[in-house]
Amino acid sequence: MRFPLSSPQAISDDAIDAAVLSLRSGRHTMGPEVEAFERQFAAYVGSQHAVMVNSGSSANLLAVEAMRRPSDQKPRWVRGDEILVPALAWSTTVWPLVQAGLRPVFVDVNPVTLHMSVEDAANKLSGNTCGLMLIHVLGIPANMDVVRDFCSDQALALIEDCCEAFGARWNGSSVGTFGKVGTFSHFYSHQLPTIEGGMCITDDAAIADDLRSMRAHGWSRQRTDRKQWEDRSDIDPRFLFVTSGYNVRPMELQAAIGRQQMRVFENVRRRHVQTACNIKAACDVLGWLEMLGWTSGPRRTWSWMNAPLRVKPNARLSRAAVVQTLEAAGIETRPIIAGNITKHPAFAGYRTDCSVADDLMANGFMIGCHDPAIADALTEAVRAVAA
Repeated sequence: MRFPLSSPQAISDDAIDAAVLSLRSGRHTMGPEVEAFERQFAAYVGSQHAVMVNSGSSANLLAVEAMRRPSDQKPRWVRGDEILVPALAWSTTVWPLVQAGLRPVFVDVNPVTLHMSVEDAANKLSGNTCGLMLIHVLGIPANMDVVRDFCSDQALALIEDCCEAFGARWNGSSVGTFGKVGTFSHFYSHQLPTIEGGMCITDDAAIADDLRSMRAHGWSRQRTDRKQWEDRSDIDPRFLFVTSGYNVRPMELQAAIGRQQMRVFENVRRRHVQTACNIKAACDVLGWLEMLGWTSGPRRTWSWMNAPLRVKPNARLSRAAVVQTLEAAGIETRPIIAGNITKHPAFAGYRTDCSVADDLMANGFMIGCHDPAIADALTEAVRAVAA
C-alpha cells in the first residue's frame, strides 16, 4: 500500500458533478456559486463576512493589503511597521508583509503545539511593533486566550493564517474569528479542498468591502457601499477604482466544489482525528518517535491536515534514516511546513536564531493523516530498522 500526504479521494464525486454543472452553466468566474459558498462558509465558522479568492496565499496577500492600504485612507499598518511572525512558517505568510513595506520579525515556536511562542514574541517587541501574523499549524488551534490577551495588552492588530486549519476551534469558536482577518486555503491537500482556492473572513464590514475590491482590480463592484462611491464621482461606475487591487478572483467551479465538500467535511475531519489518534498511539509505543500538537484539556478541537512527527534525541535512527525508511515503505513525508524559514536562501536577509524551529527542521517531518491504516504501516516500517 501507498500512503500519500493527501487523500486521492479528496474531491468527492458529488463535488466533481457540481463542477461539471457549473462549467455547463456558462457562468465561469465569480458569480452566484461563489456568493452562495461565501454565505455557507461564513455561517459555518461564525463570521459576519467571507470573501473567496483563488488561493490561500492570495487570502494572506489581501489580508495584509487591507491593513496597509484601506479605501478610507486610514491604514492600520504603515511602511516600516514591524509585524511578529512565527519562524515555523510558509513563504506566502511572510512575503505579503515585505511587499507591503512592512518588516517581519521572526519569533520562535512552542515545541509541543508548534505555535508562535508568546514568551519569545514578548522579547521581540519594539516601539515599531504593530501587528502579529499567527499560524494555526496543521489543524492545531493555538491558545487564543493567551494570544488575544497578548495582542490586546500590546495593541497589536492580529491576522490569523488558518490555511492549514479549517475546522479547528478554540473553546468552541472557529480559528480565524479572533483577529481582524482570518485566512483559509482550499488547496487540494487541505481540509476543505476546491482544487485551488482561498477565503478571507472578518467581522469588519469596511475590511470586507476592501477585500472584495482588492480581489478584483480595486474596483467598486461587489462592495456593499458601492452606491456611495458612485454617487460622489462622475466616473463611469462600471470601471470605478476605489482602492489598490489585484486579480485573484475565484472561479464558479471552485465554489461549486466547495459547497459540496462542506456537506461531508465533518465526517472527513473526524476520520483525520481518529487517524491522528492512531498515529500518536503508535509513536507512544515506539518511544523514540513523538507526534506533536497534542495538549490536554477540552478547549481545542483539532482538524488535522497532516501528522507532525519528531525523532527524539534518544532515537537510534536519524531523521534522514527514518524518512528514507518510510518513503521506501510507501509512506510519503514532508518537512513540517518549512522548518525555520529564515534558514532558506530566499530569507537570507532575515536569519534568526530560533532553536525550536531549528530543531523541528533538523528532526521533524510530517505524514498523511487521512488513512487510519497508516499507523500500523508506520510501526511495521520503522520497528525492524530501529531494533
